[in-house]
Amino acid sequence: MSFVEEKVVYFKDEENWEENTEKTVQVVREFLEANSPVKYLIVASSRGYTAEKMLKAIPLDKVKMVVVKLAAPRDEEFNLEFDERVKELLASRGVPLVQATHTLSGALDVALLERFKVLAHSRLIAEVLYLFSQGMKVCLEIASMAVDAGAVPEGVDALCVAGTGYGADTSVLLQAEGSSRFFDMKVKRILCIPE
Repeated sequence: MSFVEEKVVYFKDEENWEENTEKTVQVVREFLEANSPVKYLIVASSRGYTAEKMLKAIPLDKVKMVVVKLAAPRDEEFNLEFDERVKELLASRGVPLVQATHTLSGALDVALLERFKVLAHSRLIAEVLYLFSQGMKVCLEIASMAVDAGAVPEGVDALCVAGTGYGADTSVLLQAEGSSRFFDMKVKRILCIPE
């Protein structure tokens, strides 16, 4: 029998998002240092805070970082603005900033739900992933968004980072796939997640 034992960090307080983000950055950095074959890091960031924290901590000569932000209508809905200084910093370091339709919570299925009160398939998938955490749902979603946008190739291992509300508290290693192959995605490791 073969197996691997690894630790998982569980966050007890989702409200403590700054401290959780710092610890998530540390966990991701340590994982990437120990697992050199992982070449992609996909980071959810709605305002630029998490993107900047990751950018400053991760050696980009060893991993390609991609930042995925909210779709434009969600920015307006939640009155969020991505920090222009961080946008410029990402651009100067060659880090793509992806803004696209959310695979699980922003596509045509959502319009069907709002207009006809029909439970959309993508919404059901999102709700099941929320059983793990908001960040788990977002990790899978941003992976498919990054692949759909051409920023990450299909089938590669990618470390994804997301969170609950603000900051980061969830990180998973997964096989990234686009939205049309969403069910071929494989979650391989959970590094950290809210309790």
